[in-house]
Amino acid sequence: MAKFIALVSVFFFSVWTSAEEEIPLLPDEPVIDKAPTSAISKRTLSTIEERISSMSLEQKVGQVFIFGFSSTTMDKKLQHVMEIYKPGGVIIFGRNVKTPLQIARLNHDLERISKQQSGIPILKMVDQEGGSVSRIRTRPMAPSALALGITEDNKLISETGEVIGQILKLLGFNMNLAPVLDI
Repeated sequence: MAKFIALVSVFFFSVWTSAEEEIPLLPDEPVIDKAPTSAISKRTLSTIEERISSMSLEQKVGQVFIFGFSSTTMDKKLQHVMEIYKPGGVIIFGRNVKTPLQIARLNHDLERISKQQSGIPILKMVDQEGGSVSRIRTRPMAPSALALGITEDNKLISETGEVIGQILKLLGFNMNLAPVLDI
C-alpha cells in the first residue's frame, strides 16, 4: 500500500511540475461574492428564513446529521431514531435494498415521518456511482465512471447520468453521492 501511495504521489507531482504554464493558486483580483443568481423568489426565501427562525436549536442540529441504518422498512427502531434526532438526511446502502417497490416505499415512509416530525423534507441519499458501486441493481447495469470516461463521449456520459437520475427520482431519492474521487 505504501508503494502505491508513493507511486500515485510521484505521478501527481510530475504532472503538476510539468505544466506548461503556471497555474496561480490565488486570483490576481479579489473574488467578490455576488448574490445568488438562481430563480428563488423573495417569497420562497422568506418562507425558508421563517422556517429556520422558528426551529429550536435541537431541530437545527438534527438537520446537519445524516445516518445509515440496517432495516429495509420503516420499523419501530428507525421511526424512534427519526423522532428523537430529526435528521436532515439518511443514506441508503445495499443492505437496505431488496426490490424497487420496497425501496420506493421505504423512501416514501422516510419522507412522511420526516415531514410529520420536523415539517422538513429529508435528504434520501444513495451511492449509485455505476459499475460495481451500485446500490440499486438495474439491468443493464450502469457503467462505471472509468468506463464512461474512457469513451470520451460527453453525450453518452450526460445521457447515462440523466437515466440514473431518473431511476433514482422514481424510487424516491433526492441525492446521489456520485460521481466521487475515492483515494
